[in-house]
Amino acid sequence: MPHQSIARHLHPKPHGRCLFFMALTACVLLSAGTAQAQALKYTPTNPHFGGSPFNGADLMASATAQKDLKALSNVTGQSAISAFTSNLDARISAGLSQYISNQLFSASGQADKAGTVSLGSLKIDYQREGTTVIVGMTDTKTGETKTVTYPLNTFVP
Repeated sequence: MPHQSIARHLHPKPHGRCLFFMALTACVLLSAGTAQAQALKYTPTNPHFGGSPFNGADLMASATAQKDLKALSNVTGQSAISAFTSNLDARISAGLSQYISNQLFSASGQADKAGTVSLGSLKIDYQREGTTVIVGMTDTKTGETKTVTYPLNTFVP
């Protein structure tokens, strides 16, 4: 029976090992059972409102694609002649406003203080008074009028 005494000496109490494994299991279960959480934090996407500046190009590309899609749907409902006429009207109106601006603010100092320009049923009266420019527009067909006053310092640097 000498072997029993050696075995008893190496493992003096068999229930001690059981106690050790139960304690180890309890520690593992307690540490695994605790959950940690943190509050959700909102981060904006748009860089204008505090989002990452790297999102700007992607947001702009998305907005442009949506705008182009909307513009395409508008163009498809318009005939080629109607689209050309609209474009030509816009260009002529831009040229007319450039002409009036040049008359009011000539670089040579020979600027007109007042004048009238007509284009079809549109009559435009303009005059420069002190620190303002007054532009009156009249549709001779309908009688509709609109007057706009511009501060002079917005035109002259």
